[in-house]
Amino acid sequence: MKRKIGYLTGAILGASLLIAAGVEIFSVNEQKINAASYTQKASEIRLSEYHQEVVFEDSQDVKKIAKQYNIPHSEDIEEIVYVPIEDPTVDDGMLPQENSDSGISRMDIGLEEYYVKKKGSTEKMGESFRSSWYQHPDGSMSVNETGKTAYSFQPGSRGTVGESTLETALKAAYGFSVTKSVSITDTQNVEVKKGCKRNIKAYVNNLVYNYELWEDDVWYDDYKGSGKVTKPVGVVYLISHQL
Repeated sequence: MKRKIGYLTGAILGASLLIAAGVEIFSVNEQKINAASYTQKASEIRLSEYHQEVVFEDSQDVKKIAKQYNIPHSEDIEEIVYVPIEDPTVDDGMLPQENSDSGISRMDIGLEEYYVKKKGSTEKMGESFRSSWYQHPDGSMSVNETGKTAYSFQPGSRGTVGESTLETALKAAYGFSVTKSVSITDTQNVEVKKGCKRNIKAYVNNLVYNYELWEDDVWYDDYKGSGKVTKPVGVVYLISHQL
C-alpha cells in the first residue's frame, strides 16, 4: 500500500482554495497494526490517538467505534481501518499549552490583546465520500480527496472581531492554520471470497475543537464570542462482511 499526504498552505474563500507557493509532503508509516492488544480494556476508542494505520477486526471494537461515531448498521461491518492523515504533533485542544493557564493562549494583535480559552475537543466522522462494491477475488479503493480545516464563530454581546484577527488568535492557540487544506491520497485493498461481494465505505475523521475568544482589558476582560475549529485528521474505512 502506498500513500502520500500533501499539505497546501493558503486561504479558503468560499469554495475556492488559493494555494501559496510550495507543497509540503509528509510520508505516513505504511506498517499496519492490529488494534486487538490496544483496545481490550478501553472504554472508548479515540481514533485520532493512533499515529499509524490500524485495523479493528474484533466485533466488540467494531461495535464500540460504531456507537461512539454514530455509524449505523454496525452488524454489517467486518472490520474498520483507520489511516491517519498526519502525526498530531500540535496541542490537541484538551490540555493547557506550556506557560499558559488552563488552556489559555494569549495573542497580542496591534494594540489589543486577545486570548483563546480552549473548551475541549471531540471527534466527528464526516459524510461518506466514497462507497464501492467488489467481487472475487479482490478489490482496490483509491482515494484522492481534499480535506479542509474550517472554523465557526458566534459573536458575543460585546461586539465581534475581524476575520484575520480571529484566525491569528486561533493559530496561536492551536498551532496550525485554521484555513489550511490537506490533500489525501490513499489506496485500500480488500480480499473477496469466491461467489461473494464486499463493500468499502470511506469517511474523513474530524477533530472538532471548542473555544472562546476573550479580549484582555485593563479593568475587566471582554468575552468576544465562541466557536469551533474542525480539522480533518484521518480516513476511516468501513469494510463489510462477505455477502
